[in-house]
Amino acid sequence: MKEIFDPMVLLTALGVLVAAIGVFVTYLQYDKTAAKSPKIDPQIIQLDYQSSITNLAHPGMGLTGSLTQIGQQINHNYGLTESQLQDLIKNVIKTLPNENEASQKLEKYIRLASEYKELAEKNLAGNKLAQEAQEAVTGGRLDEALALYDQSEAAWAELGEQAKAFQAEEYFEAAKILEFQCKYPPALLKIQAALQLAPNRWEFNNLWGVLLVDTVDYQGAIQAFQTAQTQLPNPQGVEAASLFNNLGNAWSELGEYAKAIEFYDQALPIFKKALGPEHVSVAQTYNNLGTAWSDLGEYAKAIEFYDQALPIYKKALGPEHVYVASTYNNLGLAWAARGEYSKAIEFYDQALPIYKKALGPEHVYVAQTYNNLGTAWSDLGEYAKAIEFYDQALSIFKKALGPEHVSVAQTYNNLGNAWRNLGKYSKAIEFYDQALPIYKKALGPDHVYIAQTYNNLGIAWRNLGEYAKAIEFYEKDLKITLKALGTEHVSMAQTYNNLGTAWSDLGEYSKAIEFYEKALSIFKKALGPEHDYLAQTYSNLGTAWSELGEYAKAIEFYNQALPIFKKALGPDHVSVAQTYSNLGTAWSELGEYSKAIEFYNQALPIFKKALGPEHVYLAKTYNNLGLAWEARGEYAKAIEFYDQALSIYKKALGLDHPDIAGTSLNLALAYEAQSERQKALVYAQQGMAIFEKNFAQLNPNHPDLLKARRVLAHIEGSTL
Repeated sequence: MKEIFDPMVLLTALGVLVAAIGVFVTYLQYDKTAAKSPKIDPQIIQLDYQSSITNLAHPGMGLTGSLTQIGQQINHNYGLTESQLQDLIKNVIKTLPNENEASQKLEKYIRLASEYKELAEKNLAGNKLAQEAQEAVTGGRLDEALALYDQSEAAWAELGEQAKAFQAEEYFEAAKILEFQCKYPPALLKIQAALQLAPNRWEFNNLWGVLLVDTVDYQGAIQAFQTAQTQLPNPQGVEAASLFNNLGNAWSELGEYAKAIEFYDQALPIFKKALGPEHVSVAQTYNNLGTAWSDLGEYAKAIEFYDQALPIYKKALGPEHVYVASTYNNLGLAWAARGEYSKAIEFYDQALPIYKKALGPEHVYVAQTYNNLGTAWSDLGEYAKAIEFYDQALSIFKKALGPEHVSVAQTYNNLGNAWRNLGKYSKAIEFYDQALPIYKKALGPDHVYIAQTYNNLGIAWRNLGEYAKAIEFYEKDLKITLKALGTEHVSMAQTYNNLGTAWSDLGEYSKAIEFYEKALSIFKKALGPEHDYLAQTYSNLGTAWSELGEYAKAIEFYNQALPIFKKALGPDHVSVAQTYSNLGTAWSELGEYSKAIEFYNQALPIFKKALGPEHVYLAKTYNNLGLAWEARGEYAKAIEFYDQALSIYKKALGLDHPDIAGTSLNLALAYEAQSERQKALVYAQQGMAIFEKNFAQLNPNHPDLLKARRVLAHIEGSTL
């Protein structure tokens, strides 16, 4: 027999029976620290507790007799058979040390019921408020629910020490709502208040951990989840599996994806054993595993896990459940990471109508899917279409969540990226500047989202030729990322990569290489030797060495990048094509123009297949082919490629993008080489006008603007 010394433990054991048949509802309804009960029929609350419990159950009857008498008195509310009732009683008695001791403790239990009678009567109003709050939650009226929970908590507070467990419960319920609304500071205050009143509730520590993840205190979150683990009623139950999942999420946020997978792998068999292989919790764990493998760059493996989650959700919840839509979204993200943007859009398009039907056309999940669609269309070079989706998302987020919600800020960031890709750098900066104060107010000054926005501002200022200003923003990004995530997080490596690019733009190629090598070391340790982030860093190193005139060394790095990209992303990914293009440029610089043209021609069909015939990457490749053919003295052929590039640029980016100016200058020089000075002059003037419009006011010494002036002066037969 299992010995029970603490009377409260005994009460919890008795609660197994009580929860099943509704006996002793006073205690269970109002002391939730002792046991969990199902929803109690309101009729039971109206029972005469003094007669039904204290008169019908007493130690002289013995434990079995007392429990039987209590059970029979109110069993009509539940309809248990006599044999079911007796089986339940026997199961409870088996957990007790002996009947005499149990009877003595039952007497104390009965006295507690009498003491709680007055408490129950006084708090019928408070309990009603809590029930109304729950109904408001079910109906999606979250602000109303919060107000009701506040009223209910105040009612419990008036009763003092006796009611602190119920007061804590209302704090907990309010914290859950606030967490869902991404209102993290008030949510933290609520759950802290709950923990002060009831520090041993695993659910409270679990939510505390979730909120610490939300606010980027991942180490603190891990400690909270570990504390919750020590408070679990069953260390091998579904609650334990849920905590394994949460621990996995926290480690994943720290960039420890392999460690996260270990925790998800611990959760999975528990869920399967306890709930069956087709339970939604199993599917959720498959989803978590998919995300972790995706973060490791194992997108094919991620897709396998998402594909395992999908049929479970469909069978358990139906084909139009939001979890099905969420899995479609995850699949879209994984396919997008593999460069299959059209396939990603197919999945987002499947998610969208489900969300609209299940949640309404103005739900935040609809907005998030619009954001995903915008990003996919942006990756396909359809920036104007992307902006349309981002604008739809922005409108919904503002209406549903308010103008200062983090999702609004995220959409401003996305809009900034799209406008930046269109060459509208000043407009991009405007959007980033709108995102920044929202993030600071909602998340505090040291959140990683602020770091990401600083990073975006750095890129935009770099595009404007303000390299020193770009570096300032990258260094702000670096400082926050270091504080929030530590020295070896992948986000640190990404920032090092960006700093390398900025220093490269300033002509400080040796300094750029130092930053790329720091990034390389982190990526290798965090993600392994075959992640596409590693390949991208090899590619960046190749470009830096190329700028130093070390073309052979550059080719070595591009050749290291190429097989990783092929293995991680597939042979038809845009990153593979980009590496072919980089190899072409390096060989061109070595005077191997035929070899360069071979690489450009390998890049071309991949770009066409992956991105369509009118993407800017295709235009860049046509431009490079033009340069290679021009270097071979084939000016007419070069002009053909420049014309193709120019046509795509104008359609994709508008008439004032700097890339159009660059190709116009190339055409000017090609026509000048053919002694067609009038045409050359027209293109040189066009290029000059575009660069003047983009850079003259913001940075009159931008290198592209200075180059345009030199070309125009050369063609006009004069020098500046």
